[in-house]
Amino acid sequence: MKQGGILYSMKNTLIRFFAQYYLYIMVVVVTAYFLFVLALVVPLILTGVFAFLSVLVAKLLKRIINKKREVKDQLFPTTSSYAFPSSHAAGLSSILVSTFGDPVWYFIATSAAFILLARVKGKVHDIKDIVGGLLVGSLVTTALIFGLAILITL
Repeated sequence: MKQGGILYSMKNTLIRFFAQYYLYIMVVVVTAYFLFVLALVVPLILTGVFAFLSVLVAKLLKRIINKKREVKDQLFPTTSSYAFPSSHAAGLSSILVSTFGDPVWYFIATSAAFILLARVKGKVHDIKDIVGGLLVGSLVTTALIFGLAILITL
């Protein structure tokens, strides 16, 4: 595909959409599912808290690790100059862990794959950043779930 052509432009627009904006659509759909289909507020709140804390840990690790983001050939600008671990991957893996077993999980997993692949294709992250973020989100959420389970049984 030659640069500057209509197909090249459409491809870049799709990559940018999934990398930057699709996450917001996914959050609205999952929130609506929890609130209106399941009528469950507590799991929705816990999922949000787990995701927020996972992203917070990822952002703290970014400051500690200081792996600079490659800005050359990036499809769109980013607000952070640090890349590892990916905060998007941490938040998405946190949501995946906390909704595992629910029918909405398949939608979230597919959405997460599109978002994370678009962030790699858009040259915002490399695979190591994504894997690091997935590990951070999974570990933080699993620790929080086990911690809550221990507190509940006391």
